Amino acid sequence: MIVFSFLDGTKVSMSIVLAVLDPTIQTFIYVVAIAGPLSIAVLIFLLKKIEKNNPERIRWR
Repeated sequence: MIVFSFLDGTKVSMSIVLAVLDPTIQTFIYVVAIAGPLSIAVLIFLLKKIEKNNPERIRWR
């Protein structure tokens, strides 16, 4: 569970923060939270596959 702590000592959990948002925005946040890291992982996987087949095409710095 993600907990936000504010300067005045108030602590609010992520579920309470999301509860006050519109359901459309909640759905968007959930989709982005899953799709973002997944797309980065797929991109790295594809780049490594291309690098294995043709090392001159991709250079990691």
